[in-house]
Amino acid sequence: MYAALPVSDMEKAMDFYGNTLGLTIIDQNENGIWYKTASSRIALYRSSYAGTNLGTAAIWEVPDPKATVRALRA
Repeated sequence: MYAALPVSDMEKAMDFYGNTLGLTIIDQNENGIWYKTASSRIALYRSSYAGTNLGTAAIWEVPDPKATVRALRA
């Protein structure tokens, strides 16, 4: 599990997380940027919901999403 943080200004967010906090980018693509934080990571993604409670808060990675959905529905 890791935190997903919506941002309205990706360049400003990258400056803060990279330069101010000193975090290292571990992945970057059209969906966002992932930074290493101790033994975990955080994801930044552009969103018009930045600064509200309407954005994604956490992401769980699972090996088989369809099986996980079936199990949760059951």
